[in-house]
Amino acid sequence: MRAILIAAIALVLVIGGIAFGFVSYNNAQQSNANATATAQAISKATAQAAMTATAIATTYPFSANLKLNDPLSNNSKGSGWQTDNLCKFQGNAYHATDSQANTFTSCSAINTDFTDFTFEVQAVLNTGDAIGITFRGNADKSQFYRLAIYSDGTYDVYLYVDSSGTNSRKLTNGSITPTPDLTNTNVISIVARGSTMTFYFNKTEVTSFTDPTYTHGQIGVAATDDTNAADAVFTNLNVWMLP
Repeated sequence: MRAILIAAIALVLVIGGIAFGFVSYNNAQQSNANATATAQAISKATAQAAMTATAIATTYPFSANLKLNDPLSNNSKGSGWQTDNLCKFQGNAYHATDSQANTFTSCSAINTDFTDFTFEVQAVLNTGDAIGITFRGNADKSQFYRLAIYSDGTYDVYLYVDSSGTNSRKLTNGSITPTPDLTNTNVISIVARGSTMTFYFNKTEVTSFTDPTYTHGQIGVAATDDTNAADAVFTNLNVWMLP
C-alpha cells in the first residue's frame, strides 16, 4: 500500500512538472510574440514617421514648422510692421502704396529675423505697376532682396545694399506663364535655404537663383509705381522654418 502511495505521489509530481513546463513554455512563447509584435509596431511607426518627414521635406512648403501665421489685419502678431503714410493697415489688410513715378515702396516687419524659411503671402495689386515681397532684409540700412512681379507677367529679383538704389543689382528676371491677373488674389512665395532661393507663384515653382550676400533678416512686402500710383494689398502671411 505504501509503495502504491509513493508511486502515486511521484506520478503527480511528474505530471505537475510537465504541466508547469508547458505553462512556462507557453508564457515564454507569448512573451516572445508580444515582444516581436511591439518591435514590429515600433519599426512600422518609425518607417511611417520617416516617410511622412520625407514627404513634408520634399513638398511645398517643405516644412511643418509654422513659425508665423499673420492675417495682416493689424499689428497684433508682434512682427512690428511699419506703419506710416505708405505702409498701413486698412480694411483688415496691409497696404503698401507708392505715388511717385519710377519708385517703389518697401514695408518691413521690423521684429522678424529669418534664416532658412518658406515665406508666402496673399497679394492683390489694386493699382500700380508691380507687386512684390522683400526678404532677408535690414530696413535700417535699406538692405534686402526684392522680388517684383509686374502686371504684364514679367518679374525681377533685385539685391539692395544701400538707400541710394544706384548700387542695386538685378539677380534674375523672367516671365510667369500664363500671364497672371494681379488684380485677383495670388500667392507669392520665396523658399530660402542657404544661398539658394526659389520663387513660387500660386505655390508653383517659377525659378531659382543663388546669392550669398544676405543670410538672414526681415521679411516685407512692396509696391511699385513706374507710371501709375500703386496700392498693393496683402493678407494671410505664413512663414515656415526649414530644417
